[in-house]
Amino acid sequence: MKGFGVCGTGLIQKDIEFNGHPAWQGFYDGNTLWSHIILKDPKDCVIINNAENWYEEYEEEINQILSTVEFVYYETNTPIAESAEIIIDSASFDIDGDGIIEDCKIADGPTSGLFTVVITASVNGNIKYKNTFNLVWGELSFGEQDGAPCIIRKRSQDQEPKAEHLPLSVQEGRIVIGGLGPTYEGYWGDSKWNYGLEEKTETDSDAQSPGTISSDSILEGIVRWAKTNLNLSDSKPYDMSALFGSDQAKALIRNHKAILFEDGSIVGYCSYAVPQSVKTTSSGDVVYGDGVDFVDSQIKTEADKNGKESYTNSGKDRVFFIISDKSRLNDLIGFYMNSSEGNCPAPEQSSYLGALSEGEKQKILEFAKGWYADNFPNYKDLVFEFAKDSAFGYTQYPQYKPGEIIILRVTSEKSFAGSVRSCFIKITDSGYEVFNEGT
Repeated sequence: MKGFGVCGTGLIQKDIEFNGHPAWQGFYDGNTLWSHIILKDPKDCVIINNAENWYEEYEEEINQILSTVEFVYYETNTPIAESAEIIIDSASFDIDGDGIIEDCKIADGPTSGLFTVVITASVNGNIKYKNTFNLVWGELSFGEQDGAPCIIRKRSQDQEPKAEHLPLSVQEGRIVIGGLGPTYEGYWGDSKWNYGLEEKTETDSDAQSPGTISSDSILEGIVRWAKTNLNLSDSKPYDMSALFGSDQAKALIRNHKAILFEDGSIVGYCSYAVPQSVKTTSSGDVVYGDGVDFVDSQIKTEADKNGKESYTNSGKDRVFFIISDKSRLNDLIGFYMNSSEGNCPAPEQSSYLGALSEGEKQKILEFAKGWYADNFPNYKDLVFEFAKDSAFGYTQYPQYKPGEIIILRVTSEKSFAGSVRSCFIKITDSGYEVFNEGT
């Protein structure tokens, strides 16, 4: 499914065969329960495991259902954007605080394998804001909390219904939902599905369309991810001219750039001389052409020469590639996916952890222990860990800067083994406040 990305932090992906198809099965933070399955062929097919709270009880039934899944290519002349809109809920309120009432709608998103919704806010029939979100499934509706707009999400956890009130606002021209889960949830899709996100990106001559993140920006994002999560601080340009210096390469490739890490991993991109062909299938768009075949062949050759594995992901106008050891490849793929969606670690001078002294970190830990003792007295033997600056949860609250927010990851082998809870703490002059908590 196009637009699906994974966070590389704490991720381990195993090669498996799923109903006759090669695939990756992902596990987070040492959990024995898988979080997702990504098919290698056909491309862009993803299965998300949202049954973490009841999987064990119904494991036999779930496995039986999964064993019947089949994948079939078919062509269609109907663009996905033309599908009939299914409205989940609608309401009218001032979502952006400008004194004008907007007509807001939650509609089913364009995906079938992921739970996505499109939220729009319009004035006099003209769409003012539009953003698409990948969410954990739940019954959604508009509401208000403390006089401010919110989304009410009702879902079952441990067989008990739970209602969440997720703050709804507009920040920097885009709709923002507060309180989303730090692992799976966030924006889905490109600028066609998201107004305002293009303002966060920069374009250059090899960007695929206006609002698309430039190749150099994505490459820089991968480098920052690798430095933050893998301690690969030493990177330098890698000469690929031997691969892309032939007459054939010059006819197919307009320009290229690659970065070499200290562990021997290589990441880079090529821009095609002419756009490649795109075929629409039931599992997404498939890109093909002489340029795609040439780059795939050359990257595999370079990987074999270095005794490593390779990964390529091609768009119509450019292709990104990764060459690395098997143990590092999945991490770098996750870094690429996040960077291509505009998510990357904060610069060092804007570090969420770096903004706190060791003394203040200790005070926050003591506060969190007390908060859990008061609010979740049944939770025992809790282990607290500060989330890294790369944690996706920080992107859900762009209004908070370093020194104003911190995220704790909470685990317990006794109370909720195999699960990780996230505790979002607001830092103010008067003290600390937990404003969101959950899995």
